[in-house]
Amino acid sequence: MSKETTPADPNHEHYAWGASNAKTWRQCPGSINFTYEQKRKGNIPEDNDTEWSTAGTIAHDLADRCLKGELPREEIPPNVYESISGYIDLAQELASDRPEAMVFHEQKVPLFYNTEAVGTLDYAVVDSDVVDILDYKNGFQPVEAEDNDQLCIYARSLMAKLESEGHEFYDETCVRMWIYQPNEVAFDGEGKKWETTYRDLQDVCIDIENDYYYSKEAELEDLNPTSEACQFCDSKAVCHKRVAEMFDDVPDEANMLVPTSRPGNIIHLPEISTLDDSARVAIFHNHKEITKWMSSVNENSLALIEQGTFIDGLKTVDGKEGNRGWGDNELDAEKLLRKLPAAKRYKPRRVLSPAQADKALKAYQKELQAEDPEAKPIRTKRFDHRFEELIYRKPGKPVLALSDDPRAARENLLEKFNDESGLEEEDCF
Repeated sequence: MSKETTPADPNHEHYAWGASNAKTWRQCPGSINFTYEQKRKGNIPEDNDTEWSTAGTIAHDLADRCLKGELPREEIPPNVYESISGYIDLAQELASDRPEAMVFHEQKVPLFYNTEAVGTLDYAVVDSDVVDILDYKNGFQPVEAEDNDQLCIYARSLMAKLESEGHEFYDETCVRMWIYQPNEVAFDGEGKKWETTYRDLQDVCIDIENDYYYSKEAELEDLNPTSEACQFCDSKAVCHKRVAEMFDDVPDEANMLVPTSRPGNIIHLPEISTLDDSARVAIFHNHKEITKWMSSVNENSLALIEQGTFIDGLKTVDGKEGNRGWGDNELDAEKLLRKLPAAKRYKPRRVLSPAQADKALKAYQKELQAEDPEAKPIRTKRFDHRFEELIYRKPGKPVLALSDDPRAARENLLEKFNDESGLEEEDCF
């Protein structure tokens, strides 16, 4: 049986002081120890995977297999290929420009500041003169390459590993760090690049190492909430310092933290017409962070309930189903839709979605009947039956609702476990 670990242990799969979390622990020293304590108390769910992180894992895996020659491009699902094709092109271009260089795919490297822990870089092309570090980001919040803590850690760690194996680098060795982020709103089709020298990189990493040691020993109250540090911090919904700072300069008449008589825990916000200029300025200054915090609280409540924590007055229910899609039936749908001319059957590189196919079939039927009123209908009962069979809908994601909502409550993880094991809920305590 493998030894149980926590994120504070170097050999944990997601080491809390790892490269991907560096922006948090560098800017807010106590954040990791605080988060670990909150998880220990059950205030934060252990599993914080999101739809974006799961999609990112799939995209990384498919891109890596394609770059290794294990998966032809044409076998990558079209919706994923649209995002990762440019990343694959950039990676192959970096390697082909320097055919004698070493190429690393999803390479695990000991972290230079703690060699017992490892990080995994996406892609690297390395020789003594130039080191390219390429990182794929699947999220939509912009990530910059310049002064990127994660890439600096990966670059320094990989180069330290290679030096220990006898490879040589120089102070003037060019280190190029790339971010490819296709889902960013302002994405222009190109990767973001930042260049530095190995000497300058080493200087930057001295500060990173010092921040690491400081954060490891930081007190739980040594918190410094900033927009960047809080963005991906698991504790952002329960961090009292973050909340206090958000409301610090909000006047009493608009401050939800000022103790008042609130029967039934109802927050009575002031009438807009009663707000003076200072209140309006304070709200304008803080509204984005306050909104993010409120969303974080709801996300935290949702995750806790899904994992078995009871919150009086709330439950989770199935949300609205996703848009219709073909799922794994796209090839069969393509055959079925051959009644449409090829030019009307496809979007670029993709077969029509069910909704688009519905629209196209109706329009094409009108065209045929305009040319020949006796034309046979395309949408027969047999066709429609097969059409519905091929449709796949993503299940609705869990959403919060009041306890008296008429929709059925979702089964949480604890209830599912009890159902499968035959245990009653009280038997677990």
